Parts: sequence; structure tokens; C-alpha cells
Amino acid sequence: MTNMPKFKFTFLQWVDATSSSDWETNKEVADWMLEDKLITDLGWVIAENDEYVVISNQFADDGDWGNKTKIPKGWIRVRKDATLGIEDATTE
Repeated sequence: MTNMPKFKFTFLQWVDATSSSDWETNKEVADWMLEDKLITDLGWVIAENDEYVVISNQFADDGDWGNKTKIPKGWIRVRKDATLGIEDATTE
């Protein structure tokens, strides 16, 4: 038996940082600056403070979290929280 802790489960859409090593004109840079890379993520909120939220979509039976993402809150465009916990799940 694995006891899954209850954490908020969240749907996030956030804008990621991007970089480019291309040689570009001022206009090309200005156009590129307006392009956003919108990321959609799902996971349990396992840590949060005023600046960041940390989510994970993997939980091991020993209590460890995997596949964590730390996102600056200023980058988040959409956030929908829910309570989702799996209690007494069986592992095979």
C-alpha cells in the first residue's frame, strides 16, 4: 500500500524564457521579442512561496518526488488548482 499525500493538483500555462544565437537585425529582434513560448503543465504543487511555484508529476512509493519544475510566478498566465490525492493506492 502506498499512501499518497494530498497536495493541490494544478493546471498551469506559463511563458518560458527563450534565447537565440542568430545574427539578426533590430527589426528581427523586435519581432522575436514579441513571440512567446506558452508551456502547459500539470502537476502537484509541492512547494510555493511569493516568487515561485514548484510542481511535480511523479511521486515514488518512498515519498520522493520526480520530474519537478520550478516556475517564477510572474511567468504564469493561467493557473487552475484542484485537490487530488490518491489514498491507499496499491502498487504491483
